Amino acid sequence: MKNSLLFFLPSDEYKRNKIKGFFSEALLLVIIVNFFLLISIQFYNKDFINNEFFAFINIAIPAGYILIRYILSGIEYTAIFTSSDYSKENKRLVKNSFKFFVMFALLTLIFKGIPTDLKETTEILGVALIAAIILMIINWLSLKLSYKKNRNLG
Repeated sequence: MKNSLLFFLPSDEYKRNKIKGFFSEALLLVIIVNFFLLISIQFYNKDFINNEFFAFINIAIPAGYILIRYILSGIEYTAIFTSSDYSKENKRLVKNSFKFFVMFALLTLIFKGIPTDLKETTEILGVALIAAIILMIINWLSLKLSYKKNRNLG
């Protein structure tokens, strides 16, 4: 693994192999989608696709697929077996989501500047809140599925 381009993979062999499988599935999915896009361009509508759309498809599909598969696999939280562990981790997720909300809002303030009216303030806080909620839902779903999987194994 030392010479791999996938240097960000976890050291846990089971997780590493599962994630490699997700990458392989995502690659196959991108190949299939690109094949159908090329067919549709040749036979139906040549203006159907532009470079930005093609680039977006080739980035969004594998990234989204890998993220969804990782969340639904239940391999993130390997040490959560009891309901007390689950409860503690759930509380930690809420705290981390709140910290993320604060940091996101502060960074937005730094880059965009101090808002001048209520609309700008609402935008900054709204985007930060939505991002924090999405992060919390993703982590909570992963925790819940990991807990179910670990409880069934134990």
